[in-house]
Amino acid sequence: MAPEGAALQPLTQIGNTFIVAAGTQGLIVLDQHAAHESLLYESLMTAEPASVELAEGFVLHLSVSQYNYVQRLQASLAVLGFHLEPFGKETVLVRAVPPILHTLLRLGNLLEAFQEAMQRSTSQSSPEDEREHLAAALACRTAIRAGDPLSTAQMASLVEAVTHQRLAYACPHGRPTYVTLSLAELERRFLRLTPSLTERGQGGV
Repeated sequence: MAPEGAALQPLTQIGNTFIVAAGTQGLIVLDQHAAHESLLYESLMTAEPASVELAEGFVLHLSVSQYNYVQRLQASLAVLGFHLEPFGKETVLVRAVPPILHTLLRLGNLLEAFQEAMQRSTSQSSPEDEREHLAAALACRTAIRAGDPLSTAQMASLVEAVTHQRLAYACPHGRPTYVTLSLAELERRFLRLTPSLTERGQGGV
């Protein structure tokens, strides 16, 4: 619906969950969580390895299974941009994180992401599978949530991703990131015959 370069104008946020935007070809409605999650996931999976050192590292107290999982996944975590080191019994210190997650990660959502990724991991998971599980869990747990009020700039940033075709249609968990309502669909729903270009230019009814 939004070819590259076609402008979409954010209009409003509905229920602090959906963003409505308009363009010359109709409307789009974004799920703010799924859209942000998708963008974070793509960035984590495609960006060159880089890290931002934390001013104050996260100390993670883990269960035995969580600790073993994190130790086993050190290589995948390093590729994503994490620097972790042992910090006592079943405890690790997170010293650096991926740049895109620097302002989004908290102790709680990092623990939740590790737990989710661990639950999706199997004995047959390849290193690439494990990295995808980690990226998907991290993106989900750090993304904008349903219910979060957004500024105009935040809405515009998500809408811009559609304009420039950087937003996948579905998030890593399979939920749609946006739906479209074309001008033709609007006309059909309002039982309007599509006017000719001449009629539109003359203010047809």
